[in-house]
Amino acid sequence: MATKTNGKIAFDRYVSGVSGFGDDPSLTDIYLMDPDGSEQRRLTFTRNLCTNFQAAYSFSPVWSPDGRKIAFVGEFECGHPKLYVMRADGTRIMKG
Repeated sequence: MATKTNGKIAFDRYVSGVSGFGDDPSLTDIYLMDPDGSEQRRLTFTRNLCTNFQAAYSFSPVWSPDGRKIAFVGEFECGHPKLYVMRADGTRIMKG
């Protein structure tokens, strides 16, 4: 899913087997980019907090009406997705 405001596009990117160890789980993070695809910047650095090697995700970014924040779904804790909000620069991630 991708959403656009202030000339920037927020989107999630899926990466499979990030550590390169066998059945390593996948993850998804939130990124920003310019409309032409340049200036891609990773905003979240998803880490799995489970011990059973489930996948971890940050996905479905949506801009706030004023363009200062991005809300997204984060699933870091063993299959329990939660709503999070962060500043548009990726700082101050808080549960929503």
